[in-house]
Amino acid sequence: MFIDDGGVMNDNSLRAPQWAALLGPFMSERYGGDSAAWSRVNRVAFTNAWECVVTRIDTFSSHTDFHQEYCVLWSEGMFAAVGLDTPPPDECVRLVEESSVYALRQIKSDIPGVAEAVRRLAEAGMTLHTGSGTVSAQLEVTLAGMGVRDCFGERLYGPDLVDWPKSGPEYYRRVFEDARADPRDVLVIDDSEQACSWARAAGARAIRVGSNSPMASLVEVSATVLGT
Repeated sequence: MFIDDGGVMNDNSLRAPQWAALLGPFMSERYGGDSAAWSRVNRVAFTNAWECVVTRIDTFSSHTDFHQEYCVLWSEGMFAAVGLDTPPPDECVRLVEESSVYALRQIKSDIPGVAEAVRRLAEAGMTLHTGSGTVSAQLEVTLAGMGVRDCFGERLYGPDLVDWPKSGPEYYRRVFEDARADPRDVLVIDDSEQACSWARAAGARAIRVGSNSPMASLVEVSATVLGT
């Protein structure tokens, strides 16, 4: 089973405001300026940078290129908004990665019952992997904070591990190959119908969870799969 993070294990609507609040002190300590100002500008900087790269995601030849451009665009938006010069590209990448880990270590946004559902699946003998658009280092912190890191395989997917954005069937083909998983034996859980269609195109089964979905949450999926 390959399980998405945002929308499946964690509630992005809870995570985003906590992230912004934690980002302010991190940026203020590292670069100076007002902590509240750094927090305020993040929403616009993130939205603009993310929309810019996502609308062109098919033009990137690797996740590395996609991730670096996002990091630079986000940093440019952040620093311009507070009147500072943007750091060099390599520092922008480190900044995004280090600030993300800093925030995720303190955020509590897991969907009620999901950690218990994950553990029940693992204890029943299900082989669990992540199947996320979030990089593996952030997934490590998130799952550790939920208390379920030990329920998953050694490698947390993470487009960085296969160097391909989560943007189509190729992502899943690479992930399944890396995990040595026969797609016919795979069940993907995601909150995006588009992602589910990509997984199916790669030969797997997929279930979408969330509002207006066949199953409300991973808790329901776990109960159905285990017959409990």
